[in-house]
Amino acid sequence: MNTVEKGNILEKNAVDIIKFYIEKGYFGPKKYLTLNTKKKYKTKIRKGEVEFDLSIEFKLPNFEKPSLTYFIECKNHKERLPAEKVKKFKADIDEVSGYNFKGIIISASELQKGAYDFAEAYGIMVLVGQNIENHKIILPRKFNNQKNKIPFIKGTENQKLKEKGILMVEEQIDKSILSAFIETTKNISFGIDKLSKPSISEIAKNELNKIGKEFLTRGYGIESKHIIPFLKTEYNIEVKYSNKIKNLGEINFNENTIYLNQSIHKTPRELFVLAHEYGHFILHSNLSINNQLYNSFSDTMKSFNKVNLENPKQWIEWQANYFAANLIMPHSTILANLWKTQLRLKINKGNLIVNDHNYYEVNEIIKKVAYLLNCSKQSILIRLKELNLIENKSNLKRIGEIIPEIMNREII
Repeated sequence: MNTVEKGNILEKNAVDIIKFYIEKGYFGPKKYLTLNTKKKYKTKIRKGEVEFDLSIEFKLPNFEKPSLTYFIECKNHKERLPAEKVKKFKADIDEVSGYNFKGIIISASELQKGAYDFAEAYGIMVLVGQNIENHKIILPRKFNNQKNKIPFIKGTENQKLKEKGILMVEEQIDKSILSAFIETTKNISFGIDKLSKPSISEIAKNELNKIGKEFLTRGYGIESKHIIPFLKTEYNIEVKYSNKIKNLGEINFNENTIYLNQSIHKTPRELFVLAHEYGHFILHSNLSINNQLYNSFSDTMKSFNKVNLENPKQWIEWQANYFAANLIMPHSTILANLWKTQLRLKINKGNLIVNDHNYYEVNEIIKKVAYLLNCSKQSILIRLKELNLIENKSNLKRIGEIIPEIMNREII
């Protein structure tokens, strides 16, 4: 399904919801209300017309022009909505002759910072999400005195017309639109696909094949030097090192940049952190959860554990972790390198068996596989456990105690 088709579905769902509210009388007396789809409005300045996906007009009796108009645009962009799209929407509204205009953008993807700032500055309401039933209102920001209020587009408000009886209708329509599109945060997906392990594994495999088929066919370990130029060529993503970021790695979608903490440059942790942020780009570019809400969620999960994921942040981080693991440690590659290491050490190839007498040997195998795959011993051990390639038959130690620093450590 292409972007236009998805946008049409988004628009149709919006029409159905608004029609339902008008028919039920939630927007006020329906005889004074008109819902338009793809209506063309004559422009004030240039000779021509501008078209809007949807518009709701409220016209008082004996008035030629609507006393209150809501213009609605549905955007289904693959990447974050750029500022020029929001500016074009505002410019089109400015071309229409009339007063008391309100603008609403329903976007399937998050907004670039410039687009968000422009919409906020000019009073444009913004809903973001993957479908009508699962949107979050990100603008206007909620204030106690404007709880159920959609702002007017700046420069269009006419106080005299408002005094002629539309205040109550405006309040009723605003309240109905807000209640129609807002969802409780409980059990909301925020546009996060609950991808299965096989699905994420396949996505990572496809990306790895694009970087170089030899990483799967010949079991070669991938390195940061392979991923960084690929990201630039394929996705125009820059990778920069910084000592100013709080985390080991961050992705800035507005800047199309992955930032890696300078402290992990040329260390065993660098590759996994880079792959993790790469995973965020592939899996989470269109999320409808903003940074403030994301940071409010707790983050208690460890490694690749998918059990008891309680909130969007945990789902997002688990998915990025699992993508990274499959990108740099795909099943076939880690198995090939495990067997290669066992044969070099003159050990029968197969699953790694831990007993009370071979702790040093197991530690050495994990260390050598980590070296071959350019990542940390912690990452290798956790991946071996996840793939059931290591078995503990020790009566004295748990697997994590073989490498003491692994205990209670997150994968990155």
